[in-house]
Amino acid sequence: MMLNIIKAENKKVNIEACLKMLPICVGLLLLFMYFFAGISIAKPEDVKNHSELGTYQFIYQMGTLLALCIFSVVSAMINSRLIVEEYTTEKKYLLFSYPVNRKSLFLVKILVSMLVSISLTLIGVGSAFLLFYFSEGFFSLISDSFSFQLGVKLVTSLLIISVLAAMIGIFSMSIGLYKRSIAITISSAIIFSAVLSNMLVLDNLLVSLISVAVICCIAIVVVNFQGNEIQRMEV
Repeated sequence: MMLNIIKAENKKVNIEACLKMLPICVGLLLLFMYFFAGISIAKPEDVKNHSELGTYQFIYQMGTLLALCIFSVVSAMINSRLIVEEYTTEKKYLLFSYPVNRKSLFLVKILVSMLVSISLTLIGVGSAFLLFYFSEGFFSLISDSFSFQLGVKLVTSLLIISVLAAMIGIFSMSIGLYKRSIAITISSAIIFSAVLSNMLVLDNLLVSLISVAVICCIAIVVVNFQGNEIQRMEV
């Protein structure tokens, strides 16, 4: 029964539309990264004064922070479609007619939205980073070398922002349910991602992992609270 529900919820997510949206997200990321790469050519004096500007680490780090903002919004859109829209409209009557515990059904929706969000972030950001890397191999804009250590750091950062984007989607969903608004869900994701982008310390792996762990714990509390609210919701 539960497996069938998971499959049904997965079908509600318009995967085709999400995949069509990916090239736009990848294009924005690449444009942003090429912009910073072009600074080393357009303004070499700035690179001399700020040596980190002309490095792959700086460009990828800026791209990572922008990616968090972009895919946090994507995560919020998925949660809006799968959860906020269904629990704040007449669709909730159909949901509550299912012979399944309300909270369990809500948790299934959370699981599906998280898996889709994390997958899209990994594919989208990973594609952008790889395209930038290979393009630099043909026409280099940066007088820097790509090291194995940087590659490991990028993979770690990619995993971190994938989880964070999914967590931001959960926080935004909770606010959207409270306000009964999809617009507020998405705008909340923009605010959360902007704040986290300024606070995130990707250079320090330990601090980043601790931050992710704390945010995940908060998200678990939020999901549990929201599940209990839905369990008590009157039809």
